[in-house]
Amino acid sequence: MRSRGGAPSSLQHDHMLQENDDQLAALGGKVSALRALSYDIEGEDGSVGGAGDLLRRTMGKLDAMIGAGGNRHMWYLVAFVMAVMFCLWCAKR
Repeated sequence: MRSRGGAPSSLQHDHMLQENDDQLAALGGKVSALRALSYDIEGEDGSVGGAGDLLRRTMGKLDAMIGAGGNRHMWYLVAFVMAVMFCLWCAKR
């Protein structure tokens, strides 16, 4: 539906401009969603890094306890397991 000179009519031109505006608005919404998603991912990376640091510190403390305590930690573990078993046996009766 071009006019005789080969140029699009004013109605077609307005329609194309409206379509472009709609497409730009949709694209802007997608860009905003991607930006929010990237901020969420960045925040989760920080929390995962914090959990890794906590685990590293805990493992270091466990290594220090095992190295310093000799076999004493095993006796604590055995005593704890025996106490739990005794409690379960008493609860079953």
